[in-house]
Amino acid sequence: MALAIVACALGGCGQSTSQQVQAKVQQFATAVKEHDGATLCDQILAPSLLTHFTAIGLPCTQAMKVFLASVHDPSLAVGRVVVTGQKAEAITLSTAKGQLGSLTAIELVNTSNGWRVDGLGSPLLPGQAKKAASQAKTTTTPATTSTALAKTTTAPAKKPKK
Repeated sequence: MALAIVACALGGCGQSTSQQVQAKVQQFATAVKEHDGATLCDQILAPSLLTHFTAIGLPCTQAMKVFLASVHDPSLAVGRVVVTGQKAEAITLSTAKGQLGSLTAIELVNTSNGWRVDGLGSPLLPGQAKKAASQAKTTTTPATTSTALAKTTTAPAKKPKK
């Protein structure tokens, strides 16, 4: 019984697909804030990313140590989540001490172990996020407030024009 509860909690029982994706992005944000490379490697990053590290002979935890060393006092606000089959995209606004803020699409893929971050994408230019959301014929959720890393708030996203 306890095993079933743990499996349900990890698998996102009772959550919509969009909520599962958003929860994974929140977990990513928390792991970055806490400089938790082990969680990033074991629970967050997609197998395809892990394969890239092993292909060049770099253990994931070592790669995360290098990445996390350059991130100080990060915050992340999660906006619109778009799910298309086994892939998803979460529009995020991220900041860190000494770095410019960035509006970015975090890409996720649904694996046998649930949703995993498959790429951080490129920073979005003005209008790209709105255009992508308006063209998507997929499941979406409106922007929400994220406090995983800092007291960051976002206004609800406008509904895409049809």
